[in-house]
This record gives sequence, C-alpha cells and structure tokens, in this order.
Amino acid sequence: MLKNASQKGLITGKKLTLFAVVAVSAGVLWLGVQNLVGQGEGKQPFVFYTVKKSDLPIVVTERGSLDSQVETKVICQVENSSSDRSGNVGTQIIFIVPNGSPVKEGDLLVEFDSASIRDRLDTQVLAYQKAISAKTQAESKYQNQLLQNETALKEAELAVQLAELEREMYVDPTSGTFQLAVEEIERQIDEAKNSVLESRSALELAQVDYTGMKQLFELGYRGKSDLRQSRLKLLQAEDRLASSFNQIKTYQSNRTKLTNYERKMQLLQLDGAVQTAKRNLVQVNNDNESSAAQALAAKVEAESTEQKELERLERYEAQLENSKIFAPHDGMVVYARPDRRGGGEIMEGAIVRERQEICTLPDMSLMEVKTQVHEAVLDQIRAGLTASVRVDAFPGSVYPAVVSKVAVVPSSDGGWFNTSSVKTYETVVKITGKVEDLKPGMTAVVDMHVDRLEGVVSIPVQAVIQVERDTWCYVAAGDGVERRDIKLG
Repeated sequence: MLKNASQKGLITGKKLTLFAVVAVSAGVLWLGVQNLVGQGEGKQPFVFYTVKKSDLPIVVTERGSLDSQVETKVICQVENSSSDRSGNVGTQIIFIVPNGSPVKEGDLLVEFDSASIRDRLDTQVLAYQKAISAKTQAESKYQNQLLQNETALKEAELAVQLAELEREMYVDPTSGTFQLAVEEIERQIDEAKNSVLESRSALELAQVDYTGMKQLFELGYRGKSDLRQSRLKLLQAEDRLASSFNQIKTYQSNRTKLTNYERKMQLLQLDGAVQTAKRNLVQVNNDNESSAAQALAAKVEAESTEQKELERLERYEAQLENSKIFAPHDGMVVYARPDRRGGGEIMEGAIVRERQEICTLPDMSLMEVKTQVHEAVLDQIRAGLTASVRVDAFPGSVYPAVVSKVAVVPSSDGGWFNTSSVKTYETVVKITGKVEDLKPGMTAVVDMHVDRLEGVVSIPVQAVIQVERDTWCYVAAGDGVERRDIKLG
C-alpha cells in the first residue's frame, strides 16, 4: 500500500484514466522512478503502491466555468422616442434594478419613460374612434346602395316586361288591341250597311207616300200643307240614306287608316318602347355595378383605415406595456456590457435604443458547466453521459450532472491548451438538481464517467515507463527495487 497517502496516483487535467491496466503479478510498485536520474540511492524516500484487482472507473476530467442553464435576455422593445446630448436616439431608463440584485418572478426590472407614448396613445384613441365611425357609415352606405341598385334593377326589368306585354297585347291575332279595333270598325260598317237598308226602305215609303199625297192634293182631298209635309219626309229619308252611305265610307276609311298606317306606327312605338326599356335595363345594370363598386371601394378603404388605426393603437398599447419589464422567473440581474454600436452604460437616465440588450436574468438555481474536451477522447463523450461536478469555491460539495451537448466543430480558441495545433470541442454539462450559492463564472472540475472496468489489475500511470516499444515499471525487491516489464491492457 502507499507509504504517503498525499501522493496517490490521481491524474487531473487531460488524462483519460486514473490508472493503467497492466498484466503483472501482484506485488509492490515503486512510484519514485522519476527521481532515479540524478539522485543517489537513499536520498529520496520510496513511494509504493500495492498492486491488486479492483474496479477501475474510466473518467474524463476537464475544467470549465459555471453558467446558468436558463439565461433570459432582457431587451428594450420600446420604439425610439428621445435622444440625449450626444445625439443617441432611443428611450430613457427611469428605473432599473441594481446590478447583481436577486429578483423574484414578477418583480419590476426596468421601466422606460412612457410620457410620449401616452400622448401618442391618447391621440390614437381618437383617431381609431373616428375610423370606426367612418367604417360604420361606409358599411351603411354600401348596404343602402345595394338596396337602391336592387330597386332600380327590378323597376327596369318590370319596364321591359310591361313594354313586351303591351306589344304582345297589341299584335295578338285573336284578342289583341289592333284586332279588336278592326273588329269594331267592321261592326260599325255592318251597322252602317243595315242603316242604308233601313234608310232605303224608309225612302221608298216616303216616295210612295208623297206620290199618293200629290194625287190626293190634285184631286182636292188634301191641302197644300199636307203635300209639303209629305215632301219633307221624302227629303229627310233621302238625307238619311245619303248619311248611311257616308258612314260606310268613313268606317272603311278608318279601317284602311288603321290597317295601313296606325298599325305600323303603333308597332314602331311599341318596338321602340321595348328596345328603350331593354337599353335602360342595361344602363341600370352598368350604373348598379359602378355605384356598388364605388360604395364597396369606400367601404374597403374605411375598413382598411380602421384596421390600420387599430394596429397603430395596439402598437402604442404594446409600447406602453413594454415600457415596464417584469422578471419572467427568479434570478439575478446582470447588466449588459456596452456594445460597439454605440450603446452606453446601463443605468437610470441612460438612453437605450430599440432591440438593445439591457440585462440578462440567469436562473441561479439551475447551473451548468461549459468546458473543452480534447479531440483524442471526443469519441467517448456523448450527450447523456453521467458526470459529477466539483466547484473550487466549495471543495466539499459534489454535484450530480449529465452531459447535455457536445459541439460538432472545434472551438476557435483552442480551449485550455491555447494552441492552434490542438483541437478541443465545447461540451456542456448540466447539473441535474437545483443548487444554491453558485454563481456564473466560478471555476469547476467535471468528471465525465465514460466506463467502469470490473476486476482488473491496475497501477498509477506515474509508475509506468515507456521508451519506444518497451514498457516497464519498478517493483520492490528486498531493500531496493528492480525493473519489471509490463503489458498494458
């Protein structure tokens, strides 16, 4: 067993294992071989290790720094509204939690000057109400225009139907207006012909009566007045007969005028009325489309204006809401550093621009270690490996952890070796439970448990000497030590 417990063969830094697996007989190894050269015997005490079978954990140990697993960036989302004496345009901070202060979820972190936002919001409320009124009026006018268009269209369609019916009523061969008029004239002609017959009979009677009266007058049986009366009746009968003939001619002339002229004129008027009604229907349709399109355009414009005013109102409301930032979770406030874009130091009264980072809020109860893994052992490290973390500031505490991410490209800075010839890969190891008192930036040591060999013979790597192809160690022999060749497993 070891004579000096403080000199156990624990290799930290970039060694893969703590022990070398060897094929040797059980015995006592000497760990002081590195002091053989340049020193006489007895000047350096021997350090021995008893060789035996045991379980050998395969561990990759790396150093790194603590960081929070959950780190929320607090960003200014308020539009630029003011400027400072240097000409920096942005929004003024009127309150901010002191740097490094612990906060709880829901605590106020930052408040920006919102006076100008409130003024714009008040003005925008009035503009939005006006836009709503204009939208309502435009919608009402559009609906009224549709009703007016429908009424005008129905009236125009009715006018076409009436004009067509009136023409049809005129030209109907059985009961149309023209046919009835012709039949009426024919009836009048027939009546006039009957009147001619009656007048002719009456004339014949009047002539017989006059002839008889004349004979009686000549015989002295009648007076002169009787003769005159009889002659008057004869003349009246002749007039009635002549009048009947005249009526027949008149009716026949009316029939000719009706069939040859009035019918054509009436058809022209009726056809013209039908065509006019149809053209008016087309015009009404065109006018309806135009007026409806204008009303719809006004309605769409009013709706678009109302939507834009609403979006502007919502943006101002969001700006007012964004003027106060509350902690999304528990953590510690860490101010952002000034950037190269002109951002100044974060403090009350400072001007910050939109989208500028104000601070970060790391969750101090959930921590992780960011470290670098050498390319020689990268193939043995994968996400999901168990690990343990020790923090230099708390040497007595060991935190269970797990490998969460292994980079696929090497780090540009060369990691802990700080040389471009050696490639390392960033590896993130998350502490699995909640912790206290740990802070970002603390130095930590990570043991990543790659494997575990059971029942093997192992010796500390400090006892192994390898020159070209020969590998040996020194074992106790009497009062001294002797060389013993070994084969590494």
